[in-house]
Amino acid sequence: AGSGMAEEYPAHTAKGKIVLVSSEPPRGKSPLLRYEVIDIAAARGARGVLFINDKEGGLLLCGVGNFQGVRNAIPAFSITMEEGNWLRRQIARGTDVTVRMEVRSRVRSVRSANVVATLPGKDPRKIVVGAHCDSWDLSQGSLDNGIGSSILFDVARLLRAHPPAGGYTL
Repeated sequence: AGSGMAEEYPAHTAKGKIVLVSSEPPRGKSPLLRYEVIDIAAARGARGVLFINDKEGGLLLCGVGNFQGVRNAIPAFSITMEEGNWLRRQIARGTDVTVRMEVRSRVRSVRSANVVATLPGKDPRKIVVGAHCDSWDLSQGSLDNGIGSSILFDVARLLRAHPPAGGYTL
């Protein structure tokens, strides 16, 4: 299904099939968000979506199918670029490809903790420093934004060792 846009679906129906979608941005068009690709595939009758990563080296995309915390219309998974290219070659040769998806995930609400600290200053203006730590696409959270969280901890350490002279509120 190309990059997952509605007009890229083959003339035949995707009904009952698992569609293969590239994560490479389409030429001359804005890429769709994952949930948009999933919704289009579901509307075409697909039973699932396999997103092919656009990075080499056996990397998988991780993340959410949507930002609303709701179950996707159909299952969607990531496969490596190498697996995706292999599947593309098989399909191009006319080889019948059978894929089975087993979904054990669930959607539920959870509470998460936040740390908020304020160092009062004399100036009404504020300096806000922030970071987050989660697990997204590359490196299971170490890049987005584990590095920022690490830097923020070091900023806190430095502020403790060298308290500001009462200027801006931090």
